[in-house]
Amino acid sequence: MVFRRLWNFAQRHRRKILVSSVVTTGVVAGAAYWAWKVWLPRMQERMANQFIEAMAAEGKRGKRKSKFVHKQEVSDRIARSRLAVPDSDGRPALLMRHHGMFPIDDLQVKIREASAKGDKQAGLDMFMQMQVECFARLVSATYFLHLLMVLYRIEFTIVGRDQDACSTAQSTSVDRPAAETTAEAGENQEDELDTTYESFLKSARHLEERGIEDLASAARKAVASRAEAAGLLPKSPLTASELERFLLDVCGGMDAEFLGADGGAGGVAALLPDSLNDSTSTSANGKVQTLLNEARDVVESPQFREAVRTVVTAATKSLVGTLSADCGDAAGAPLREGQSCTLAKLFGPLMGLSNSVLSGDKESKFIVQFAEEPIVSELCEAIYFGDDVPDSGEGLDGDAGLASLLASLAGGEQK
Repeated sequence: MVFRRLWNFAQRHRRKILVSSVVTTGVVAGAAYWAWKVWLPRMQERMANQFIEAMAAEGKRGKRKSKFVHKQEVSDRIARSRLAVPDSDGRPALLMRHHGMFPIDDLQVKIREASAKGDKQAGLDMFMQMQVECFARLVSATYFLHLLMVLYRIEFTIVGRDQDACSTAQSTSVDRPAAETTAEAGENQEDELDTTYESFLKSARHLEERGIEDLASAARKAVASRAEAAGLLPKSPLTASELERFLLDVCGGMDAEFLGADGGAGGVAALLPDSLNDSTSTSANGKVQTLLNEARDVVESPQFREAVRTVVTAATKSLVGTLSADCGDAAGAPLREGQSCTLAKLFGPLMGLSNSVLSGDKESKFIVQFAEEPIVSELCEAIYFGDDVPDSGEGLDGDAGLASLLASLAGGEQK
């Protein structure tokens, strides 16, 4: 019944239905043709442009990343070069200056004198001082190496980012009619920037000149207080795990004593100067102070303290591993295979390790291990990529010029 009514309806309105079907088919066909000939090409072009823009942006990020990594490598080379600068006698100047803060040679003489006189109490007192000085020298050397490396990384990152910003500003500036005058002004500006960067990077030497004394004092206090709390004596036996636990406890004391748990105000004064007074121009001095203030802000940050704490902890564990079966020459390790050793017998190996830490050798496992720690790179990446600074498009050529500029900071020519 229902189908008959529908059929009758279709019969009565067949012309209207036919016209409607033709119109609908035409509209659909026209829409399909427009989509194929007009809309699809436009969408393909838009997608292609978006893809090209995305690839260009990725290429810029990759180029900036390559420049950043290169800057970090050059920074490490400069820091190593500073450790290798010789004194008037041809010995590593920084190592000798650092070790001069610890009167170990004088204590050895006094111990022999007390032993010759049969004065046991005086000999024991000298041994207690020797214990503090040997441990303090090793801890101080570990902190000095890593603070120096981190400082150069931070300052070099700030310079590299500022250099990129200046290059971008110059490349996008409007050309002036007088080309020769503009070129001369650009050369003068580059010379002033080179002087500015060189003056700023010299601020890292503040650690070598003043900070090294504060560092030695803080290490001595941390070792003495922790050894007294643990009841350690020169005749006390220690295993590798116990030695590691003690050294990490001392490092915790160093963090509080030198870096400062409340923000590191004391540490900043030892690591970087408040200002730099040199022969640069007034405008250059203002620029230097701006860069220095930023570096001091980074050093005061909890991220800096965490980075230093992480790399020092890793180095401390590596130091203990050298004395245990974890090192390559297990037969010569006094704490191999879980054995214990009295502290007095560790004085010599501890002094030898402090020499190795500050050797500045390219193959030094402490420097290699530092370079492999991601936390310092993450800190520097936050500085370098934190601001939306466009890429200069100059590749790594600018870095080579800056590395040459910094040759004087390293005490020799950079290759």
